Order: sequence, then structure tokens, then C-alpha cells
Amino acid sequence: MTFSLTGFDWHLAIYVWVSVVLTALVAWSMTRRATAGVPGLAQSLIEFVFEFIGDLARSSLDLERDPAFLELLVMIFLFLVVANFQGMIPFLHSPTSNLNVTAMMAISVFFLMWYYGFRAHGVGYFRHWTHPEGPIGKVMLPINIIEDLSKPLTLAFRLFGNILVGEIFMGIIAGFGLYYYTGGFVAGFVWWGFTAFVNIVQAFIFMILTLSYVAQSQSH
Repeated sequence: MTFSLTGFDWHLAIYVWVSVVLTALVAWSMTRRATAGVPGLAQSLIEFVFEFIGDLARSSLDLERDPAFLELLVMIFLFLVVANFQGMIPFLHSPTSNLNVTAMMAISVFFLMWYYGFRAHGVGYFRHWTHPEGPIGKVMLPINIIEDLSKPLTLAFRLFGNILVGEIFMGIIAGFGLYYYTGGFVAGFVWWGFTAFVNIVQAFIFMILTLSYVAQSQSH
């Protein structure tokens, strides 16, 4: 899949909306039987996700001021997990294996970072470009600007590259029919497990970097 600024890929749009719908269904199924009593497996899992991400977020910023930000982080994580795993379903592809999708998500995180930075510091947010203070800050100005602008690039390419490689190797294993030869099933199963692990890790990394960038913008 290629990166395009002008073309519109209906297949990609369908895959993205499939991920959105699946994410909504997953969230609904995990919370529809929520109870104040003894939680079931699904409720326990979603509570663990909220508590784990919430603890990480509270260590970096004031969640009481922005309680909805925790929900945003959780939904980013859940969406990416669903989107990444979508490519492991026959006849489907992961929308995150397309640079158009990961780039738009990364750019959204970039603007989110600027929004929180401006809200906390106003125009003074740009002072972090001249950090540290003094003559050294003037020397560091272009480096700090490049560092800021590189954040969406690294976010986009890291997620895109890892998910695309996983899909390619899954296709190679299936294409050569390795499942039907001696040891082929084992090789396919091992790679499936490794790909599943990478899918979860990449979703977590994207979410934690989103948290880190927003926290940095507020601290500046």
C-alpha cells in the first residue's frame, strides 16, 4: 500500500470503518454487563486497561482537569489493537499497515500536543524551542524545531512499518503453503503469536507516546 495525498482508496476507507465498528462492538461487549458487584472476565479486563493506563497518565499530568483524556488514551489503544489484529483475519487487512492511516493519526496527535501546549502556556509554548536559555538556546532553535516536527513522522512510520512487516510475513507463510508441510503449522503458529504480541506492543507504544508528548507540551 502506498502513501497518497490526492487519491482516495475505498478499500482503505472500508477497512478503517470496519476497525471503528469492531472497536465499538468490543467496547460495548466488555461493558454491557458492567456491575458494581463481582465483575466478569470482560469487565475485569476493561477495568484493568483503564486502571493501568490511568496510573500511567496520572504520573505525567493532572487527569482531574482533563478526565476525558484518559478515555481518549484508552480508545486509541483499543482502536489500534483492533486495527492491528484485523490483518490477521482472512480476507481483511490492517488499516494501520497503510501509511495514510498512521500518518493521519500521528498528525492528529501532533495537533493535540499543540492544543494542550497552547492551553497551558499560550504563545509562550514556543519558548521550549529556545531551550536551554541563553546563547545556546539560539543555537538549539533549529534542532528543537526539527525534533518537534519529527514526532509525527516517527509515530507514523514506526506503527506502519511494524504492522506492514507482520502482514507481509503472514502472507508469505500462507502463500508458500507452509501450514501443510511438516513443521509448517508450528512455524505459522509461532509467527502468528509473535505478530499478535507485536500488534499489542505497537498499540501500547503509540498510546504511551501520545501521553508523553501531551505531558511534555504541558510541562513546557
